[in-house]
Amino acid sequence: MKKPFLLIGMALIFAGFILPIPLKVSWTEGSILVKTGSEWKPLEIGTTADSSSVIQLKKDSFVEFTYAGGKLVLSAEGIYTLDKLLANANKQQQERSTVLSKVGKLVTNKIPASTTVAGVRGSEQDSASGIDWITDEDSSPSQPDPAADAYRLLQNGAYPEAAAAFARLIPNAPDSVKTEYQYSQAWCLASANDLVGAIKLLRVMPASGPVKIQRALLLARLNLETGAIPEAIQVLESVRFSPELETDDRVLVQGMLQEARALKSQ
Repeated sequence: MKKPFLLIGMALIFAGFILPIPLKVSWTEGSILVKTGSEWKPLEIGTTADSSSVIQLKKDSFVEFTYAGGKLVLSAEGIYTLDKLLANANKQQQERSTVLSKVGKLVTNKIPASTTVAGVRGSEQDSASGIDWITDEDSSPSQPDPAADAYRLLQNGAYPEAAAAFARLIPNAPDSVKTEYQYSQAWCLASANDLVGAIKLLRVMPASGPVKIQRALLLARLNLETGAIPEAIQVLESVRFSPELETDDRVLVQGMLQEARALKSQ
């Protein structure tokens, strides 16, 4: 009795019949619509769409889906067919891991600096954070770096906790380290699979400065993974001829540009 059913199942597989995969909407921001028949209807948090669904994002919108195999995020205006994105999801996640490893050296090997330290300085204490920010001329090597705990969490792989620690430091940090903390937070968010949080932070960060190459590479990779192809191209072109690009960085930029242009032409 089992053999006929097995043969039927194999026939369906060879015929290309694949059951739709259910995806739960775990996060939305902005205007997200799903096509139902000939109409577009709002897609709400907690509802379910299947992999054959067509989704529309309006400007400045985000949507996050969770499913048995992982998470799917869209971060740019456009119309998307979910099954096409799912077919490439594993490859995109692998590419993200490669880029995170590449651009993470700046933060994973970080030794907390002694040039920006905390102390007790009376009137110069920041009232909002309770932290005294001290510069080179009046610092002491024995005084702790305010970011020491954040970097320790990062190096221990506690990425959500590290991201939260950097977030607490950023509002009152001196300009000399603020961008570094923002990048470190974004890297931690991406490593924790919080793509929405990472993308939003990378987009508002300065496009220049000491982490501009790392920011561009990570943002472009996340853009490619989440459907923001035009932005990926723009970001990559902005650093393509930068003298600060190392040889392997340049290869990475060229590879992502080729990928982005191929996706744009589809």
